[in-house]
Amino acid sequence: GTRVTAANSRSFKSNNNASSISNSSSIGRSHYDIYDDDDDDDDNDIPSTFNDLDISFEGRRMSSTTIFEHHQQQQQKQHIPTEVAARQHRRSLINQQIALLDVYSLPEYRDDILTYGKEAEQRYMAKANYMERQSDINHSMRSILVDWLVEVADEYKLKRETFFLAVNYIDRFLSMMSVIRCRLQLLGAAAMFIAAKYEEIYPPDVAEFVYITDDTYTMKQVLQMEQAILKTLNFLVAAPTPNYFCCDLLDRLGAYKKGPNGVCDDGGRWNSLAMYMLETTTVFGDCFLKFSPSMISTSCVALSHYLINMTGCMSELSRITSYTVFSLSECLNSIFTTLHNSPNVPQQALRVKYNSEKYHFVASLELPETLPLDLL
Repeated sequence: GTRVTAANSRSFKSNNNASSISNSSSIGRSHYDIYDDDDDDDDNDIPSTFNDLDISFEGRRMSSTTIFEHHQQQQQKQHIPTEVAARQHRRSLINQQIALLDVYSLPEYRDDILTYGKEAEQRYMAKANYMERQSDINHSMRSILVDWLVEVADEYKLKRETFFLAVNYIDRFLSMMSVIRCRLQLLGAAAMFIAAKYEEIYPPDVAEFVYITDDTYTMKQVLQMEQAILKTLNFLVAAPTPNYFCCDLLDRLGAYKKGPNGVCDDGGRWNSLAMYMLETTTVFGDCFLKFSPSMISTSCVALSHYLINMTGCMSELSRITSYTVFSLSECLNSIFTTLHNSPNVPQQALRVKYNSEKYHFVASLELPETLPLDLL
């Protein structure tokens, strides 16, 4: 496939008056600061040097080509006994069966799962104002990073949940640590690496995440950053994401229900538009970090249903989630405004992705001038 790099897939630099996000080849403790945060959530917390992070990796610097060759040589040297090979094959089959399990087909549990998810999401949310305390990066740089991760996930055919988990790890890390701009892409690559190992059956190897940065960083640096993220997040990686809530709500409302011809009644356009909206909210953290994942997903489902079907579904959503149009009004307006402005922003990876036949060209959907909240 096409090689996805910061250089040729999306220029990895800021598009406002901030300096470019530069790349560097070294990594050390001086590149991280941790916020001396306390329970009162004082906005004036000042970053202090992060001295208690002890990260080590025994290895040598290798290019991605060397890594691949080394891996192939090791595979050729290694003799796998028949019993081990059979066990690996059985494990592979089990993983495939697990991937086919559908939580949404278990109605006796889904309400409890949703309730737990709404309770747990508060513990996994980033601080909405964390960028105010970052001295070397801004929201524009974050948008460029997330836009690039959209292309990375698409190139490696990663699950949508993997992408959302990676964004969650990035924001939570930046809520507690200050990061210089030349380490921002490294943070994104390592976060995606962690998310892929958690979510995917066959995650890309660490060498792939060196490769996608155009060898800007080494394998050692990616692994060091992985350790820094996991230690900072206290290994709490099972975050409830907007993607989970959105898929659950769409399923409850029949978005995935297929007719006799095996096709959804709306041809799948409702699901595509809801997911386009949902992924768009991840790019613009300055607008959406203050909203909970369940609030964002409920808003995306309600708004996409209206734009596709010209009818409201908010009454049913309120019954399921307890959210009302009034409680969602700010989030709904933010999503609607962001969609209106999306053709004019530099970050276009999502519009390119969703302006395709696979996603029913929903990125080109004509929007009304105003948002009729009373019809949702």
